Order: sequence, then structure tokens, then C-alpha cells
Amino acid sequence: MHTAVFRRYLQPSRTLRWHPWAPLVAAGILVAFVFAFGASWGFAVAKRMSNEEWITAYPWTFTRAQIEAMRPARAALDAARAFDAAVIAGARKARDEKALLYRWRVVVEHRIFDQAWLDRRRNPNRNVDLHAMFGDNARRAAEYRLDNLAGNAPYWKRTANLCEEMNARFDMNDELSRAAAAYTAVLGRTITAEQLAPLSGAKC
Repeated sequence: MHTAVFRRYLQPSRTLRWHPWAPLVAAGILVAFVFAFGASWGFAVAKRMSNEEWITAYPWTFTRAQIEAMRPARAALDAARAFDAAVIAGARKARDEKALLYRWRVVVEHRIFDQAWLDRRRNPNRNVDLHAMFGDNARRAAEYRLDNLAGNAPYWKRTANLCEEMNARFDMNDELSRAAAAYTAVLGRTITAEQLAPLSGAKC
């Protein structure tokens, strides 16, 4: 009974100008049009926003240059803190890698994602460990910081006037102690808070 009714529905009616499936086809075309229009609009907006980001980058670069000229000691300290954050993250990752569950996850990710990345790059070296490659960035950041943003490095000498420039009281002892522990873990040698401190001292 139901099959016969369905078959009659599929047959075009002699009294109708349109096939019964015409509304479904029209709805499908409408959905496809809306999707295509939305996708093209989205790509256009993304392109415009990307262009706007490049345009707004120039004033920000100019402003940053002005701030660095007015507060050179603070600019040097902010640069050092960026490297400290990278080293702390690297030390945390190395600590997490000691957990069995984390190592299992890394093995799975290496089998799935690292190999796929190598295939896309068409790299003949199939033994590259991306986790080790990314983890090595923390060591490079630590070495760069100690060579260029510490001690008697020319750029770091700006921090000798940090207290006068900031004209405020601050205490960086805890912050530098945490950073020194991370540097020690990443580099495998003892790094003290004094080595990372600005030349004006860790406390003003």
C-alpha cells in the first residue's frame, strides 16, 4: 500500500506543471548557492583582514621603536622575558616527557602526524623526530638569552638604568629563580638567578 503511494508520488501529475521533486531540486540549488556565496565571502573577508593586519603592523612597529627609544631598559627586559618564557615552557615539556602516558601520546603523534609532515615535505630522511626538533628550540633560546641578554652583552647594558627608568619598586627574585631553574634543566648546567637578572639588580 505504502509502496504504491510512493510510486504514484514519484510520477509527474498530468495536472501539475512542475515535477514533484522540483522543490527538492530547487532547495538543493539554493543551499549550494548559499554555501558558495558564504565561502567566497569568507575568503574575501580573510584576505581583507590579512591586508589590514599588514597595514596596522607598520604603526605598531613605529610605536614599538618609539617605546624602545624612550625606555631602552624596559625594552631589553621585555625581550629577555620572552626568551625566559620559551625556556620555561621547554623545561616543563621535558618534565612532562618523563610520564609514561605522555610518552605513549608522543609515539602515537609521531607515527601519525610527523610521518604525514615528512610525506608532504618529501623529505628523504624518515628518521627525523619533530618532537626532538621542536624541543631543541628551548635550548637555543636559552643560549641566545645568555649570550645576548645577560652579563656584559651590549644590548643588556641598557638594564643598568632600569630602576631609574621604571621609577617604581619591583622585586624579580621569584621570577628569576623560576627562570634559572628552567635554564638549569634545559642546558644541563647550573644557571643562577644573578646571571639572568638585569644589571640594576633583581629588586628596586
